[in-house]
Amino acid sequence: VVTTLPDNDTTLARVTISVPLVNNSSHAVSGTLYAKISSLPEIDFITYRKKVSNTIKPVTISRKVTIAPGDTTIIQLSAEEYPQLDLQNPPLWYPNGYGEQPLQNLELTFRPKSDAPSSWECDFGLREVRTRLMERKYQSHTGEDTEYGLVMIVNGREIFSRGGWIQPDILLANSRRNIYDQVRLMAEFGANTIGSEDMPTPARAWLEACDKYGLMWWHVFHQCYRMFPGRPNADNPDDNSLAMTHVEDEIKRYRNHPSVVMWVGVNEVCPSRDLYIATREAARRLDPSRPYIPTTSVSWDVEKLTSWLAEDLPTGTTDDGAPDYNWAPSDYYFDKINEVYTQMFKNELGMPAVPVYESLRKFIPTVDKPFDVRDRLWPLDSVWAEHGAWCVNNFVFRAYDNAIRTLYSDPESARDYAHKAQLLSADGYRAMIEAANHRAWDITTGVMLWKLNSCWPDVAWQVYDWYLTPNAAYYFTRKAMQPVHAQLNANSERPAVINNSHRPTGKLVLDTKIHDFSMKKQWMRRDTVALAPYSYTELPAIPKGGKLAAAIL
Repeated sequence: VVTTLPDNDTTLARVTISVPLVNNSSHAVSGTLYAKISSLPEIDFITYRKKVSNTIKPVTISRKVTIAPGDTTIIQLSAEEYPQLDLQNPPLWYPNGYGEQPLQNLELTFRPKSDAPSSWECDFGLREVRTRLMERKYQSHTGEDTEYGLVMIVNGREIFSRGGWIQPDILLANSRRNIYDQVRLMAEFGANTIGSEDMPTPARAWLEACDKYGLMWWHVFHQCYRMFPGRPNADNPDDNSLAMTHVEDEIKRYRNHPSVVMWVGVNEVCPSRDLYIATREAARRLDPSRPYIPTTSVSWDVEKLTSWLAEDLPTGTTDDGAPDYNWAPSDYYFDKINEVYTQMFKNELGMPAVPVYESLRKFIPTVDKPFDVRDRLWPLDSVWAEHGAWCVNNFVFRAYDNAIRTLYSDPESARDYAHKAQLLSADGYRAMIEAANHRAWDITTGVMLWKLNSCWPDVAWQVYDWYLTPNAAYYFTRKAMQPVHAQLNANSERPAVINNSHRPTGKLVLDTKIHDFSMKKQWMRRDTVALAPYSYTELPAIPKGGKLAAAIL
C-alpha cells in the first residue's frame, strides 16, 4: 500500500494498492478481487486502548481477474481507475511529536468462481516519506569545504530526527508486552527515530508498536562489521543468493508499516559490489516509495575500495569521528557541533550509563562487597567488567569511572557510586541532545544515541536498563527533547530557547536564576522571546565570578 500527496497537498491522500495473486494450479483461475479500506476505530497498546477520532469512510472496490496456470499476477488498484482511492481530508500518520498516528486497515479477498476464497489483511498509515540533504559550508584545514545533513520529510513536514539505536534481548526473548513497553518508554522519552544494526528481522511487534507510537524505523539489511572494505572479510557473506532472498523477504514483510521510513543497506560498513548493487536494486524495485541509503557511515577510501558506492554519496549522516562512545565533558559536544564536519547528523554517540542501584543488585552479586582501601577501582571488579565496565586503550569505561571519582569524589558505597554515576550520565546525555539543539536547522538536522536500551543487564550505553528501569539520563534527555526547550549552552554559558516544533511559540518569558548552595537567589534575569517554527535563540551569557563563583543555575 503506497500513499502519495499530490503537490504536497495534505488534504488529499492518493492510495495505490499492489496485490500479488498466485495460481499454483495447472488450470486458469477466474474470480473477483475485493479490497476494503477502513479506519481502526481504536488502537490497541496491549496495556490500554486509545480511541481514534479522525477516521475515513470505508472504501470498497472490486475487480474481475483471471490468472494463468502456475502464474503470479500483480494487480494494481489506483485512483486513476478507482477515484474513491483519492481520500479527501485524510487522517495522516506523523512521527512522534509532529502529529497523530491514526492507522487504516486493508482487507483483501479473492473469490474464485469454483473454489474457496482467500483473504489477507494488514494495517497501514497514510503518509508520504521523502528526504533531502541540507548543505553547509565550513572552513577545513584545506580551505572551504561542504558538509551535508540528512533531512527526513513526512507529509511535507521536515522532521528533526532524534532517538537512537536498540538491541534485541540477547536470547531474542522479548515478549510482545516487553516490546510495547520499550517502545512506549522511547516515545515518552521524546524519540522519533530508532534503528537496529543487530535486528535485520525484527519481530513484527516491534514495527507494530512503532506504527502506533510514531517512531520512525531505519531498517538495516546486513549486520554491522560482518564485512569491511579492504579487510579479509570484505566479501562476506559466502552466499549472496541467500542474503538477497533474505533482503527481498524483509522488504515484502515490512513495507506496509508506516514506521519504516527508510531502507539502509548496512550499518557503518559496505558489502561487496555484487551484494551492494543487488540490495540497492531490490529496495528500489520492490518499494520505490521509501528512501534508500547504502550505509550509515563511511570511514574508508571510497575511490580505492568501493568506487561503486560513490554515486550514492553523500548520505548526510555518519557516526565517523568524535564524539564517539566515551565520556566527555558537556562543553565538548557543543564545540564539536560548531566544527560542522561529521556533525550535521551524528547517528551514533553515547557514553557508559550505570543503572540505578536497585537494578545493579539484580545482576552484580558482588555489588555490596566490603570496602577495600587497597583497591583503587572499588566497587568495580571482574563481574562489573563482564557487564560492560571494561576498558581497552582507555575505551570505554575508564574515562567514565575516572570522571565519577574526579568530579564527585571517590564512592563510599556501591549505592553512592551508582548515584554519582546517575549525575554524570544525566549531564552527558543531556549535553549530546542540547548540543544538537543549539544549532538545529542551522548546522544539525538530527542526532541518534548509541544506544537506548541493552540486550542484557549492563552498565554501558543506555537510557533505560534491561529491567526497563530508566536511569537519570533518560529524564534529563527527555527534557532536552521537548518541542520547546530552555537550556544553558555548556560551551558559552548562554541561555537558549529552542523551538523544535512546526508552530511559532508566540510570546515566551524565560527566567534565568542563579542560586547559591543554600538555595538563596543571587542573580536573576528575565527575557522575553518569540520563536518561529524550527528555530532557536541565544541570550547573553550568565555572569561569573565574585559571589557567583560557587553557585548553581
